[in-house]
Amino acid sequence: MSSDEGLRRRIELVQDFKFNTAAHSVSFTGDGQFIVAAGAYPPQVKVYDTEDLALKFERHVDADIIQTIALEDSWRKLALL
Repeated sequence: MSSDEGLRRRIELVQDFKFNTAAHSVSFTGDGQFIVAAGAYPPQVKVYDTEDLALKFERHVDADIIQTIALEDSWRKLALL
C-alpha cells in the first residue's frame, strides 16, 4: 500500500463530538473550517475546529435551538433559531 493510499484510507475523528440527548442542527461555517452543532437537554451550541479536530467552545442557552447559521465565513457571528 502506498503512502497516498494510506492517507486516503485514514479515519480521523473530532474529539468530544457528542450531546447528552440529540443534536438538532449540524452545519459548517462558510470557510469550512468550523462545525456548528446545536443540541438538546440541556440546550447548547458547540463549535468544533476541523483543523484541530477538537471542540473550540460550547455555550448553554435557555431554549431549544432548532437551526443555526453562520452570518460570516467564520464562527464569530452566529444566528440561533
